[in-house]
Amino acid sequence: MKKLTYLFIALTVFASGAFISCDKVKDLLEITLYDVTFDVDLDVSELSTKVDGYAFSGTASFDPSSNADLAPYLATIREVEITELKLTVTSITPATGVSLIDASFSLTDNVNSAEFVYQITTLTPLVVGTEFIINQNTPNFSVVTDIISNMHASTISLSGHVNQPGFVIGFNNLITADITVGVPNDK
Repeated sequence: MKKLTYLFIALTVFASGAFISCDKVKDLLEITLYDVTFDVDLDVSELSTKVDGYAFSGTASFDPSSNADLAPYLATIREVEITELKLTVTSITPATGVSLIDASFSLTDNVNSAEFVYQITTLTPLVVGTEFIINQNTPNFSVVTDIISNMHASTISLSGHVNQPGFVIGFNNLITADITVGVPNDK
């Protein structure tokens, strides 16, 4: 009976060690890629309508699965944490005097039509380098995480109004994420 008890204790210790080891092995088989960026340029053009300022609009296509840093890991993505979404003015003509009256930024999933929309309602002078930073505290921000997690092709849109005609504005949309992936199985 004593031998059976020792055997049972030994098996219990071995089994619990095996379960702990499985978690440790799993941890070794996944890595987190920090500050993965998804970068899209978006030019907006003046529209012919004038209501509450001079209107503009522009769209660009975006496919997170085309990111070169993620290429080896596309089938093993486990978790996506979007750390920041930033719109930056990259070019503007005329260089001074243009102010943003309002704008609507959207990211729309082309597969399931999920949409994230962010409204800018503050009068903002625009110069090269002006940034609009959108973070996790923004309502409905989880949609951005879902789109990146699903690696779905998407459409980025920006429309709004400025205070004067005859403008040309270029924007850059930068999404930054920490992405946990499984280590690819090289066979």
